[in-house]
Amino acid sequence: MSGSIAVWMLAPDDANERRRRMLTFALEDYRNHLAFGAQVSRTFHIDDIHQTADEQMGRMRQRSDEIRAVLAPLGGPTSWNLTDIIIPAAMQATVPEQRQRAQLESRWRVMSGAAHGFIWPHFGAAGTTITDLGPEGIGLATITGSVETLAIDYFTAFHVASRGWALFAMRSGLPELAL
Repeated sequence: MSGSIAVWMLAPDDANERRRRMLTFALEDYRNHLAFGAQVSRTFHIDDIHQTADEQMGRMRQRSDEIRAVLAPLGGPTSWNLTDIIIPAAMQATVPEQRQRAQLESRWRVMSGAAHGFIWPHFGAAGTTITDLGPEGIGLATITGSVETLAIDYFTAFHVASRGWALFAMRSGLPELAL
């Protein structure tokens, strides 16, 4: 996921758009950190909350406001949606050929579904079989792994991360460092 976010942030040729995306990412990170801090403050025993938690939360709120102020002249934060915006944009910047890009985007969605504990990514995959199917459509599902699928998933992430590093090298003025 981090590689996709990096590619999404670094891909635009326009420096202001890159800045806007990077600041949007920082704002989203602060939003999640603040939500975590609020949850800790609500649920932890008072003795288990760090003594400077309120100060730290205040500093994060201040930084969020500062980021919003910098973002305002850039058009405000851009849309933040990992599944529908960031992953497809990262794939677009990583894989120019549409057919291959569609397959890699599909692999990301499957990996995400599996990582979040859903069963649907396994159906139709190598190693998944349904036996003893009754008339009501219920049967025994056997799900096993596939080294080939694991390798495809690994290399999908590898190619996106490599593209992120290449963009970073290029945007840093050191294209010779690109992989």
